[in-house]
Amino acid sequence: MRDLFNRFAIAYLAGAIGGLAYALIAWLCDHWHLFKLFSVQMSVVYLSWPYLAERILKGSLWALLLVFLGPFFKARGALLGLILSLIPSAYVLLIYYPGQQLGFLGLAKGVYTFIFVLLFNAAWGFIAGGIYAHHYRS
Repeated sequence: MRDLFNRFAIAYLAGAIGGLAYALIAWLCDHWHLFKLFSVQMSVVYLSWPYLAERILKGSLWALLLVFLGPFFKARGALLGLILSLIPSAYVLLIYYPGQQLGFLGLAKGVYTFIFVLLFNAAWGFIAGGIYAHHYRS
């Protein structure tokens, strides 16, 4: 039981750090005007506490997939995180954006929106998976 608790705790912490990385990378993309360059209507003007808290919480919760789905994959560490990052990406692109009337793959926000979503979630997964594997050999 303690082993399972440790897995959840480390995955949660790893996801929080990955969520922070997600937020920082999104902010840098906006700061460097990459959204404008690719005609994508996203914006992270400044790193407010509500924005950071939302990304950290979502990153933590999505990272619990490392515990639940990790044993079913041969990949480990950062590679496992990259593979599992496709799940939140698919959710955002196929369920969330269409539900917000932003179209399939968020096309209403711009043609290249899906690339940024995949990039941000890949950063989250790479970091969360790497930290999880480093601290708890799955």
